[in-house]
Amino acid sequence: MGAVIPPHPCGYLGRRMETASALLIATYRDDEIGKAHPLRVMLGDLAGCPVVHRCEVAPLSLAGVAALATGRPVDAEELHRVTGGNSFFVN
Repeated sequence: MGAVIPPHPCGYLGRRMETASALLIATYRDDEIGKAHPLRVMLGDLAGCPVVHRCEVAPLSLAGVAALATGRPVDAEELHRVTGGNSFFVN
């Protein structure tokens, strides 16, 4: 018999947010989870919940990276190339 995977806390809470006086914010990197990853499965389950909203954050533009790098001894173009505009790595 296969292993039983317990429900993820975000999935449990996400399905109950309609009656809760709370805000749940979760982040993940979609380039690091495959199609069969439990998180992707949970996100699919939550897609039909009316109170669940997904907000994709686009990478920073070169101008955005340059603005964050202002006053630092780094080349903004190189920083943008190395980080792919990922604000987590730019800061």
